[in-house]
Order: sequence, then structure tokens, then C-alpha cells
Amino acid sequence: MNHRLAYLDMLRSAAVLLGTLAVILHAWTAFYNGCSFIILPVLVCISAYFSAAVLRIHTFRSFFNAKWLRIGIPWLIAAVFFAPEESFITYLQQGGTADFITFYLQNWGSSSYAAGTHWFLGFLLFLCIVLMGLKKWNRQLLQHRVQSQPGPVFFFLFIVLSTLLLYGTECLSSLHIASVHILPPRADWLCIGILYFALGIYAFRHRWFTANGYIPPVGCFFAFLVISAAYGIVTVSSFTAVPFLLPLLQTLLSLTAVFGLTAAFHTWGRIQADTARAASRFSYPFYFISEPIILNAFYFLQPLDIAYELKVLLVLLLTGVYSSLLCKYALLHLPSFKRII
Repeated sequence: MNHRLAYLDMLRSAAVLLGTLAVILHAWTAFYNGCSFIILPVLVCISAYFSAAVLRIHTFRSFFNAKWLRIGIPWLIAAVFFAPEESFITYLQQGGTADFITFYLQNWGSSSYAAGTHWFLGFLLFLCIVLMGLKKWNRQLLQHRVQSQPGPVFFFLFIVLSTLLLYGTECLSSLHIASVHILPPRADWLCIGILYFALGIYAFRHRWFTANGYIPPVGCFFAFLVISAAYGIVTVSSFTAVPFLLPLLQTLLSLTAVFGLTAAFHTWGRIQADTARAASRFSYPFYFISEPIILNAFYFLQPLDIAYELKVLLVLLLTGVYSSLLCKYALLHLPSFKRII
């Protein structure tokens, strides 16, 4: 693949913006959890798709150097500078009284040490390194196969596997993965990430989402809307106690998000490649800098005696303004945010 698919770039940008909104509305747990099963599979699948395309035609050294510049350095900065400050702010909002140094020494690596969302960068870098190892083991791994499309057997097996894995993680729902920002902090996110990274590689091998390859039908998007509504109803009701129901809905939500949103953006979201590239260039630094701004804004607005909904609107406004300015005048001029890989 010698050119990018503009509608996939736009889909990834939209997922990043939805992630920012989910962080701002994190107090609504059902919305936040639902968004995680939409955003994570979409971002991981698209990243795997493009990473496989790049690694297929580049050497291991150039691929790793590019990924380290694009993902590794921002991840390292976030883990060293952003995470301690974000965790300390969360600790103070919960009534903590220790100073920063005491908090850091006592809580680093524990469940009190918030992973934020920048763990995604470390996780993605880790998956790219695994992909390099797999290609080293099998040189034909990323070669194109005969064009094909997923059939009922494929979907059935994928749904069964994903549901079983998510059901198995329910007993680990309280487990905190002290991953130093390399793995997701939740076991269900770890399963989703691995599954959809593999799906992205499989899609690339079989030339899905290309002009002459398989494109999901628009009906997948309407299925996504139905599953989203069903997931919202179940999560706010007592039906979550039914065995396998919630893991099944999470599986269907993730799967229809990938195929349904891909179909929607392919059908209705076609724009010029330059515009898609600009949106994609902007969305990455926006994601990188927005979370520290969101948490600090909520912290400094906390003493104000105003409605929570008004605080959310103020945080949304402050995040949009400050993140846009920092992206335009600072981050987009740094090597890690200048190019798309």
C-alpha cells in the first residue's frame, strides 16, 4: 500500500476527539466505559493496519526508528512528566493531604498511580515491537493474500473468542496492572487491544478497506447504532447480572464500531487526502496534550460553587482553546508530531 486511506485517517481523528470527550465526561461511568469499547478497537485496528503496511516495505531499523520518534518519545515524556502530576491531582481531588514527593514514593506503580490515557502509546509501541518479532520469525507474514471478505464463520469465531476472553476478565475487574504505562490498566482493555491489533494485521493481509477490496456494508453502521443503544440500556439496568450478556454486548459494540464506523466514513466521510492528513496531524498532538489540561482545569474549577454541567462546559472550552494553541504553535513543530507514519 503506497498511499494512505484518507477515510481511515478521518475515522482515527474522530476516535481521538471522542476519547477527549470521554475523558471530560469521565464522571458518567457508563458513557466512559462504552466509549472505551469503541475508541480502543478502532484506534488499535487502524494503527495495526497502517503499521503492517509500513513494516512490509521498510527495514526493521527504519521502522523502529520511525515508531520510536513518533510514539516512543511522546510516551516517555508522558510517563515521566504527565503521569506523576495527573496522579497527584487526582489524589488531591479525593481528599489526599500528602505532599507530592511523599505521594510519588508511596504510590508509584499502585492503583493510586493513574495511568491516564497515555498508556496507549506505550501499548502501541509494544505491539509494534511484537509485530517486528513476528515478521522476523515469518518473513511472509505481511505479504498480501488473495482478496477475501469475512464470512459468517469468521464473525462467529471472533465473537465467541472475544466474549469468552471478556467474560474471563470480569473476575479481574478490580485488578490494577502496574505496567509503567506499557500495558492497559484493565484486563478487558488488554484483551481488546490484542484482538483488534491482530484483526488490523489480518485486514491488511487480505486487502480490506481498499478500493478493490472488502468494504463493510452501510448496514454495519446501523447495527452499531442498535448495539450502542442496547449497551446503554443494559449498563444502567439490572441486566448486567445475566451471565455473558455484558461481555457479549461489549464484543458486539467493539466489532460493529470497527466495521460500522469504517463503512460510515467510507460512504459519507470522503474528503480530500490533504484535509484528512491535516486532521490526522492535528488529532495526535491534541490527544497528547489535552488530558493534562482537562485534569488541571477540573482541579482549579473544583472550588467554584457552580453546577457540574457548567464546569464540564468550561473544561470543554478551555481544553479546546489551550490544546489548539499548543498544537499549532508548539507541538506541530516538533519532530514527533510533524509526520504521519
